[in-house]
Amino acid sequence: MSIKNDMVVQFKYTLRDEKGEVLETNKDLDPIAYLHGHNNMMPGVEDSIEGKEVGVSFSVTLAPETTYGVRNEDAISAS
Repeated sequence: MSIKNDMVVQFKYTLRDEKGEVLETNKDLDPIAYLHGHNNMMPGVEDSIEGKEVGVSFSVTLAPETTYGVRNEDAISAS
């Protein structure tokens, strides 16, 4: 069965930076769950999962525009 709209999807993830350093993971925790195809997840994540077979493991590199957005240096505070 492949992932499509209106399915509840659960997944575990590991977020790494460009050097491969782990920034965040839920590897040893409960999986994230969301309703696929209803804008409940970042577009890049949904697009990457769409059509994948249930139970498959995969890696993906996502552009900032499809996740949290492009870094805004003006919004960074030194304090």
